[in-house]
Amino acid sequence: MAVGSSAARIRTKRKLSGLALKEVTYLLGSKSAGAVSKHERSDAIPSLPLALGYEIIFGEPISKLFTDLYALLEENIERRAAELQEKLSKSSARGRRGALTAKKLEFLYMRLHPDEPERA
Repeated sequence: MAVGSSAARIRTKRKLSGLALKEVTYLLGSKSAGAVSKHERSDAIPSLPLALGYEIIFGEPISKLFTDLYALLEENIERRAAELQEKLSKSSARGRRGALTAKKLEFLYMRLHPDEPERA
């Protein structure tokens, strides 16, 4: 899965910093500039350690460096969370299992309504 056009932000950030590709590669502790080049061209998704490395180097959260990937993940997770909430709300669990289901439903609800006070 390619990360989309937003990965070009890494190349833009690198160019604005004046750093060469091999210098960013060195800062990341990577052995090959090829991986960084692939990230800049949106040909590959960086591993979590490399993505966090970009965040540290350029001072911008990975959610902003990889906006297309973030948006895709967010959309998929929100869709699945709604599906899970629907499934759980139809559950007829009782006792301890029912309490756990209620806890899950509360969590899913509060994710979508963080400004509301917690319900007792």
